[in-house]
Amino acid sequence: MKIDRIALLSLSLILLTGCAQEQDVPLPVTSSSVEAVEHFNTGRKHSSNHDFLLQPQYFKKALALDPDFVLANLWINEPDPSKWAVHRQKAIDNKGKVSDAERILVEMAVAQREDRLTDAVRLGEELIEKYPNSSDSYVYLGNAIRGVNDFDGAEDNYRKALEINPKNLRALWQLTSHHMNVYIGQVMRPKEEQDRTLARKYIDKMIEVSPDAGSFLQMRGNLLRAQSDFENAKEWYSRALESRESQNLPKAGILGVIAHNLLFNGEVEEAHEFYNRSIAASVRPGQKIGQWNFKLQAYLFVGDYSGAVEAADNVLAEMDGFGFSEAALYQNMQAIEFRKFLAEAHNQNREKAYKSMNSLASYRAKENSLLAEDDIRERNFKIGDVQNHAWFYLLFGEYDKAESKLEELYAIVSKIESPTALIDYRAMKGMIALSTGNPAEALDYMDDNIDTENYQYYSYYKGLALKALDRNEEARSIFQALANYNFNSWGASLVRTLAQKQLAS
Repeated sequence: MKIDRIALLSLSLILLTGCAQEQDVPLPVTSSSVEAVEHFNTGRKHSSNHDFLLQPQYFKKALALDPDFVLANLWINEPDPSKWAVHRQKAIDNKGKVSDAERILVEMAVAQREDRLTDAVRLGEELIEKYPNSSDSYVYLGNAIRGVNDFDGAEDNYRKALEINPKNLRALWQLTSHHMNVYIGQVMRPKEEQDRTLARKYIDKMIEVSPDAGSFLQMRGNLLRAQSDFENAKEWYSRALESRESQNLPKAGILGVIAHNLLFNGEVEEAHEFYNRSIAASVRPGQKIGQWNFKLQAYLFVGDYSGAVEAADNVLAEMDGFGFSEAALYQNMQAIEFRKFLAEAHNQNREKAYKSMNSLASYRAKENSLLAEDDIRERNFKIGDVQNHAWFYLLFGEYDKAESKLEELYAIVSKIESPTALIDYRAMKGMIALSTGNPAEALDYMDDNIDTENYQYYSYYKGLALKALDRNEEARSIFQALANYNFNSWGASLVRTLAQKQLAS
């Protein structure tokens, strides 16, 4: 049966990739249904264009025809944690029934989730050994190498992918993301290693390859926004919005991006109008919460802690009616409650911050109780709870209690194979050292891993430590970067204005 499934697909792949570079051999994809493969490839095209809300529509159609479709189960953009776990397990259970490529991709995903990053790289190398003529093989290895923060090694592989297929959007996008901000939670090269000219070259190529993809027009706007050229960024964002509207595609994301640009241009009231529009335009509950997160952070950027708390309370009261499953409801309540916790804690409302922190832990526990047992998820929940307690005690000057929680945190994260596993532990140790009058010790903890591109919040305290040691030029460089950081993250929302005040003092 396995041979029949693969044979059916081979013809489909030849037909679907006829316009690609002749030497680019697609990785095999196994299914019992040619029609399912067609839906899968349509979903993958939307993923390549960063239309992630459209991807699951086609993957669900593929899975309706072939419930055991391994890669559709592995990659489906499913926001419900219980359903996502079922899809993931089905991919794992069936990995022995498909090609080596699909087996390797499943095993890579599992290794990355379990923080076995060396294993992920080894599997990526196996993929290239078995499928050296596929551009995507090099993209997947590049992604694994990026996971260990080896930007040069990752980019070598992305460029190899482009040698095989200059139109590989995944390779172009990954290369771009090392040099500019394109999505939440990405890991970028340090600022001094970024090349914005190179980023523009890659973006222009993506626009050439896929001119109807509004996300690439949006990235051109992001490049200008990064340089505080907000007015010219508006033109690109308008083009991106027009592109999505003309194709009747979901537009909440670009409306939110327009709001970000207005926020950093000082047009705060107009920004909130666009955040409201992005919330209203959201096509599924999780996207609505994502846009609410940005709106809450917009209050934090201007120091309006009470506004953030009031908005958080309002959305928490409404979430039952958003259409979430019970597990997804508690998962998304955590996102809103976390921002409420940030507002209360940084506004020095101890009692309310403590209550919010406990609510956050309660939502985690309720979500966990509704899901199948999962050691990785339970470990990550434990990390979140312990870390938040340490942070809480640190912010309220209870350093002995913070130290105790940090040792508890270290016992967990020190066993994780990841270059970022100890970042929060070390940064908070540095914050305690700074707060207790030891700026030199603080810098021992806040080493080169703490940079303004990836850790805005901790970078601010690193700048304070440098300033305390009269290393004013280095401190000013950090404050300058933070004061002009024009992207909506929770870390930046708490320190951008503070950095501006440091520059003015």
